[in-house]
Amino acid sequence: VHPDRGSRSAAWCKIPAIARVLLHGVGGRPCKRAMFIDSDAVVTNLTMSIDDYLDRARAIGDEALAGDEGSSPWSVLLSNNYWFNPDGPCTGLLYVDGSNGGC
Repeated sequence: VHPDRGSRSAAWCKIPAIARVLLHGVGGRPCKRAMFIDSDAVVTNLTMSIDDYLDRARAIGDEALAGDEGSSPWSVLLSNNYWFNPDGPCTGLLYVDGSNGGC
């Protein structure tokens, strides 16, 4: 049991961690966007930036990224757990965009 957060699963600690980064920044640098990646996630393309990945997804018509160039209608983007539950969200990769005032 966490002394401040109670009896929730440790997986929920990512939510206050991301909120803290958006509110207070990291190492004195402000942050408008944050990404959380679980420790068991595998990154297979180390040459593609996150922005390039999102641009690529937008270019191939990913409906979650529909919108004007450089803007998104969402504030939180979750991956899915396709192999285990194709329609269910997965928070193993969680991207939060606080730059549009939505977070």
